Amino acid sequence: MFIVRKFLALGLYLSFGFSSTIGTSTPAMAQSLTQEFRVSREFQQRANQLILLFNRQIAYSDYFAPNFLQAVPTSQLDQIITGVNMQYGTALSIRSIAPNDRHSGIIKLEFERATATLEMVVNPNAPFLVSGLLLQGFDVIGDDYSDIEKEISALSGKAGFAIHRLKQGQAPRVVKQFRGGEQFAIGSTFKLYILAELAAQIERGRVRWSTIAPLAPKSSTLGGTEKWPAGSPLSLQSLATLMISVSDNNATDALISFLGRGNIESRVRQIGHDDINKITPFLSTAEAFSFKMKANDKLRTDFLKASEREQQKIIARNKNRLSINNYDAREFASGPLYINEIEWYASSTDIARLFDTLRQSSDPIVKNILSINSGIGPNDARKWTYLGYKGGSEPGVISMNFIVQSSQGDWYSISGSWNNPDKEVNQNQWVAIMTRILNVLAQTS
Repeated sequence: MFIVRKFLALGLYLSFGFSSTIGTSTPAMAQSLTQEFRVSREFQQRANQLILLFNRQIAYSDYFAPNFLQAVPTSQLDQIITGVNMQYGTALSIRSIAPNDRHSGIIKLEFERATATLEMVVNPNAPFLVSGLLLQGFDVIGDDYSDIEKEISALSGKAGFAIHRLKQGQAPRVVKQFRGGEQFAIGSTFKLYILAELAAQIERGRVRWSTIAPLAPKSSTLGGTEKWPAGSPLSLQSLATLMISVSDNNATDALISFLGRGNIESRVRQIGHDDINKITPFLSTAEAFSFKMKANDKLRTDFLKASEREQQKIIARNKNRLSINNYDAREFASGPLYINEIEWYASSTDIARLFDTLRQSSDPIVKNILSINSGIGPNDARKWTYLGYKGGSEPGVISMNFIVQSSQGDWYSISGSWNNPDKEVNQNQWVAIMTRILNVLAQTS
């Protein structure tokens, strides 16, 4: 959701990522060592050194190419490796290497409690440094929900998840939950409600996916329309795709303006929400950011004390003050800001109802938009016939939400959030936890 934690909204799951010189296309089908390709000796050496890397026994500068370290700061590498060690223990051995070519391939790396799948690229010239490394997923040894719940219980702040079975003609049914009925700050997950209202208006023939709408005045966003001028014409399908797949806030606010705040609020009520007062008035991203700023301390206090009708009047009277012109990203540097007061909120049950509504849309574009960003590694995503995702984050907030279909044709909503109003949450750790929940469900469904 917020600019300072956009990487989660973009779905950069527990990954080092490839440098710009490698590209983002799907790698060639891996081949076994006994077939045409064999990795070079240098690649084999770098693969073996992954054990040293994850056990902190080799310097990053001795392992990664300069362009990689420029793209991925050492502080981020430290955070990722710390998260991996916390979740899966010490790196032990290389189980296998499946080459793409002589200088790239898929590696299975054994940890104490899991097997990791990584894709690695090594520069072909001396000193043969690693220019690309992507953690694709983990297979946890003997994992189950009870182990996951123990880990969630040990987290600071408040965290919970729920799995719901989605079935035609029935309300979502709980399969497994841990504090799943509680309200959480959900960040950009709220954008799913906007997609639901857009899909409903298209179904009624009020608008089309091809209908053109102007891009909203600037909000805080990364990628997408970050540098586009306000008023740029985009189709509703383009705006919705940007909103869901890369969590573009300009596109989000454009859709709120176009569809109507009141219409979206009515859609939330129709879908069902356990505490409707916690999500109405339905704030735009620019409004939510602005309310958190020090310059708006009194306005925020007045807003929080007011009734919903009075809150709507406060928003209408203060359009200039509730614009991105008053937003200062540096204020988020000290940690969470008012996540228990100014946010969008939902329980896992609320999200399950929302996903069930979207699932039942007869328009295939809805599911296509949801499936662009999987939110987890490709190996884990491939365990499902269909996987749709939307997440959200800011300091102190992470929310990850999936709608999946199993190979047996069964549909599930998997929703989990972690909030801490006092300090940052470990987002990589939560990505790993949610991935484990999905994998356990995949094994048992």
